[in-house]
Amino acid sequence: MTDQEILTLWKKGLSKYKVADMYKTNYNNVIKIIRLNPKGRNARFISNYEALNKVEIIIYKYIKERRV
Repeated sequence: MTDQEILTLWKKGLSKYKVADMYKTNYNNVIKIIRLNPKGRNARFISNYEALNKVEIIIYKYIKERRV
């Protein structure tokens, strides 16, 4: 999920927690596929807090740019 997709979902009215949950689900589904390959067996899933951190950074960066 790209930064633009995260911002679009947030602008539509979803809370940052719901967007983070969607980001986590999407990310972990990609990791499941990567882990099928022996080279990617050490890839790890992300937690709710890590997903929320990623989403908050993107949202706050956007808000900061809008204020300037």
